[in-house]
Amino acid sequence: MAETDSWLDLLHRLGHLSDEEEHMLHKECLWIMEALKSKILDLERYDQQKRGSVKESQELYLVTNDTNSEFGPIWPFLEDDYS
Repeated sequence: MAETDSWLDLLHRLGHLSDEEEHMLHKECLWIMEALKSKILDLERYDQQKRGSVKESQELYLVTNDTNSEFGPIWPFLEDDYS
């Protein structure tokens, strides 16, 4: 949102937006930033209360250097890359 506000300022200085248009759009940017900030703070408070119930699940990935597997090395690597 700050980048959007910077673009509004630039467009105003270049004469593409009137004072009234820039002021109205700036106020809307500030309102959106405050709404997003409020939602983030609400989620942080909720997370503090529930301690970890709002999070992504952790996935287990297996990585092997076994070049003799039935599938061979993972693309784009070749057998020669492991010797």
